[in-house]
Amino acid sequence: MKTDAPFMRDAQGALNLHIEGGRELQYGHTFDARRGYRVAFGFADSASKNSFPANDARGLADKFFAAEPHRPLHAALHKMADQVDRLQLAWIAAGRPAKPLDEMFEGGHA
Repeated sequence: MKTDAPFMRDAQGALNLHIEGGRELQYGHTFDARRGYRVAFGFADSASKNSFPANDARGLADKFFAAEPHRPLHAALHKMADQVDRLQLAWIAAGRPAKPLDEMFEGGHA
């Protein structure tokens, strides 16, 4: 069963991770004009993504990637969540603009 995004809810509403062999999991941050900065997960071969607030992403890292051999990914996801926290605080301090902060400062001015 090929899924478009890594995380899916089961019949009971629990979030599960599904990665088929050979698929590359990618992560990073994304911006939503209504919710701000979030940690994004997706597959290299799909445009579909899941995104979560920083604390939820930390919980997912703890649930799915805390054991060996996934400890490096666990640490990287926590660092990404920390970065999202910093971006989110800056976005809130800027008045929650509809554009991501980097777009606001292109060309050296806001």
